[in-house]
Amino acid sequence: MLKTGIKNCRETDVTEENTAIGCGSGGLPVYSTPRMVELMETTCYESVLDYLDEGQGTVGTRLDIQHVSAVPVGLTVTCRSELVEIDGRKLIFHVEVTDETGLVGSGTHERFIINNEKFMDKTNSKRNQITEMGNPSKPHGSAGKQMLKRMNHSHYELTGWGLAHLTFDSHDRILDVGCGGGQTLYRLAETYPEAVLDGIDYSEVSVELSRETNETYIADGRMAIHQASVDELPFEDDSFDKVITVESFYFWPDHDKGLKEIRRVLKPNGKLLIICEVYGDAPLSPRERENIQKYTMFNPTRAEYRELLERNGLRDVEIHVGEQEKSICVIGTK
Repeated sequence: MLKTGIKNCRETDVTEENTAIGCGSGGLPVYSTPRMVELMETTCYESVLDYLDEGQGTVGTRLDIQHVSAVPVGLTVTCRSELVEIDGRKLIFHVEVTDETGLVGSGTHERFIINNEKFMDKTNSKRNQITEMGNPSKPHGSAGKQMLKRMNHSHYELTGWGLAHLTFDSHDRILDVGCGGGQTLYRLAETYPEAVLDGIDYSEVSVELSRETNETYIADGRMAIHQASVDELPFEDDSFDKVITVESFYFWPDHDKGLKEIRRVLKPNGKLLIICEVYGDAPLSPRERENIQKYTMFNPTRAEYRELLERNGLRDVEIHVGEQEKSICVIGTK
């Protein structure tokens, strides 16, 4: 049962990593205030874990502390917490940090009991709002830029899984269709330092961010990023060894026309790689189905992918699905 008087104790050694210099909060090699705050929060958080109902957690809402003494590298700091007040879902702790010589810091910390699932649903709704405002089919405005930055990270694992199904040569010329925030181009440039890379996107915001992400490679002449649509590519026939598209196939304006254009710019025996997080006959969650409908996403089944590529002149179609059949990559050869 949760009640006042619950106590906890944690200690940590002061190292270069948790000094003010190490964490960037100051210029001296002494125990940093941010790491002391972290120790205080962790000590309080852990103290009540065993007293909460299943599915509950706590979140920090307020700190009122003083940091009264510096601690050099090599000493040990100890934090002691005590739950001193319970007001409904609000918990108030007294916290004190000491080293071998005396008091380092002290104060009060406030936490609230929350339902973890409801809390995260509410928190994630902010991300959904950004996606809606930014428009994943054609990102625009500040919300679009925020969304693309998030996707640079959230699509990283999926992209790596898909790229692993295609063999790249060191001197390939590669086109990224729907290059978004530019992370895939950056990854390829890092992995294949002699490759020549182009990216296209019809979103002005995407082109701007892709250029920011890859400014070094653009300055070196290894990469160019263009504002253009897949159904009218600004390249000569037989230009590319590989064409890839990550999480953008859903939003192409005309898939047959786009695939014909890609076939035109591929060299003989060049390959197209499509990577998507969902596909038509995957075991989709209700939320995924809702998003597909909300954003008018073109979402073919495996059989439809094969038929689509073949009717547009791409042969030897390979289809790979991820763990639990959740993601798909499709490869076609000119």
